[in-house]
Amino acid sequence: MRLSENYGSVLRDCAAVIKANAHASKAYYRAGLALLALERVDEVFDVCARAGEGGPDDAKFKTLRERAEKKRDELRRKEEEKGERTQRAREEERRLAVALAVRFPPPSLDVFVHRIPL
Repeated sequence: MRLSENYGSVLRDCAAVIKANAHASKAYYRAGLALLALERVDEVFDVCARAGEGGPDDAKFKTLRERAEKKRDELRRKEEEKGERTQRAREEERRLAVALAVRFPPPSLDVFVHRIPL
């Protein structure tokens, strides 16, 4: 089984292998890699926990968990930056609206009242 761009297929294949053999650490590992590529970090931690620790592949899963932690931090940072950009854009729109209202105040209704012929 080769980890390719079709991560959904990789996950289905790994699930089938795990269903047949619950101790197939390679399938757990590859499923974790696919989930990491899909940025489904919480599920990577679940896969690592289900694979168990203390086996011969423990170093691989430790590395996978570390990569998932880095990815989780990166995704949180990106989400925070996106929120900050959105907040700055809203603030800029508000400032622009205030500046336009000060520079070009809406016409007074008195102006229209005086122009209406009687």
